[in-house]
Amino acid sequence: MRVRVLSALAVADFRERTRRPAYLVTLAAAVALGYLALPPAASLWVIMNAGGYRGIYNSAYVGTATALAGGLWLMLGGFYVVRGAIARDQHTGVGQILAATP
Repeated sequence: MRVRVLSALAVADFRERTRRPAYLVTLAAAVALGYLALPPAASLWVIMNAGGYRGIYNSAYVGTATALAGGLWLMLGGFYVVRGAIARDQHTGVGQILAATP
């Protein structure tokens, strides 16, 4: 019973947070900045430099560079989305509902 209640609370919290416009903006910014973080192969600047060597543009390198850049921006944007979560829960009354749940 306790696992089911906890999972229902987690799903409800996830749905409530993903319905906010800030979530979509953060997700779109992470995708866009991850895409922009990979320079063309002919450019003079690099994202990952390992002792003067540059990665070969194959699926592994492109995926790694994009994931690292997107993950960095998603972490910063995600902090922005959840930074006022406790105050917002207290203001909307969700905090009291969560506290009263057995």
